[in-house]
Amino acid sequence: MKKFLSALICLLLLCTLAMPAFAAGLTITFTDDSLPEVGGTLTVDEKAMLEDGSITADIYNALLEGNVIYSWYKNDMLTQEGTAGSSNSYPLTLSDQGCTIYVVASFFEDSSFQPAKQCGEATSAKITVTGPAPRITTSALPDATVGKAYYIRLECSDADAVFSEIMGSQLSEFGLCLTQHGEIEGTPTKSGNCHVNVHAASEGGGEDSVSYDITVKAAPPAVEVEITTQSLPEATPAATPDATSDPAPATPSAEPPQQTQTPNGYQEDAVFPWWGYLLVILGGITTGIGIALIFIKLKKNS
Repeated sequence: MKKFLSALICLLLLCTLAMPAFAAGLTITFTDDSLPEVGGTLTVDEKAMLEDGSITADIYNALLEGNVIYSWYKNDMLTQEGTAGSSNSYPLTLSDQGCTIYVVASFFEDSSFQPAKQCGEATSAKITVTGPAPRITTSALPDATVGKAYYIRLECSDADAVFSEIMGSQLSEFGLCLTQHGEIEGTPTKSGNCHVNVHAASEGGGEDSVSYDITVKAAPPAVEVEITTQSLPEATPAATPDATSDPAPATPSAEPPQQTQTPNGYQEDAVFPWWGYLLVILGGITTGIGIALIFIKLKKNS
């Protein structure tokens, strides 16, 4: 009996030595830029594993030398497998939406990847893949004015995303509201800086959040218009003529007669021309000579 128990203990020790030394507390984590959504990627954070306090020396060396095989499972079915550097990332497609994804890392003593050389194993947490996250693309909101109707619709990559306000939003304090379709509307009731925190969620589980500031300006002062009424002089009624009396003779107009305008291009001479004087002198000389000749002839005849 003692021999049987001794043999059983030796067998257990041999089996224990033959089994790989799994890291009891080591868990695979993903990098900070990993996105568990359609279009994102899950990437194993090997640096975090190297810095984990529960890692063994064999696993540490396996990570440094790249002697690791990553096996990716979707809904507990193996979908991707490969060595470190080629399969430490898993791209998520539309077919992964709603599925559970996790990865198992198998560590080996050398690059032969023989089962007998396996020195450890670690598993990641199970990740549920959400639908593509909506992206709110509106960069800024226009200013508003107290007492003036305000309206704007936020642009989003998912037209069916449902919008809501989250903690810290001040829309209601300024008389505004956000509809589930991403419309900010209302009539501001006070001036100041209105902080807005908006959340958008898609049907597939993706979500996005943004923050804005709306500058609400005070209403412009009302302009008073003064209307003055100018009194007009009383109208004097016109005298009604007596039908029985003789009509008064028409009074001649005192305006001087208008002079006939000279046609354009014609100008009268203001001075008697010099040749007119010459003709008068010649005429006088000729007349004098004629009269002298008549006297001479009469004298001879007498």
